[in-house]
Amino acid sequence: LLHQPVLDDRPTPSKDEFDSTPGFDGPATRLMWRHYLGGTGAAPAGAGVGRRDDLAGLAPAFISCAELDPLRDEAVDYALRLMWAGVACELHVFPGTCHGFESLLPQWETSGQLFALQGAALRRALHG
Repeated sequence: LLHQPVLDDRPTPSKDEFDSTPGFDGPATRLMWRHYLGGTGAAPAGAGVGRRDDLAGLAPAFISCAELDPLRDEAVDYALRLMWAGVACELHVFPGTCHGFESLLPQWETSGQLFALQGAALRRALHG
């Protein structure tokens, strides 16, 4: 269950496009990776699963993300690559939402839809 996942340090169009969105923005992704990498700036190949070439054999995945999120493109790319590798993957992109929308507005109908989808995915994974 991956929601708004951080998968890859490399640039994407959404990291450039969403440079001042609420919740989380493109500059914050660069800062986050700089802290994670200890200020070295150079990410080793294994720093993020999005850098992995072969995704075959990984566990099935439920991936969700916000439309107006700097992490959107890496989530969508990863979901597609999982499917192309023969890994079962469910992808949901919530239109008109920003990173952390479900925390900012937990009572919002769209947040409830996310929670219901996540619950259903967990029930399938844990209870068949």
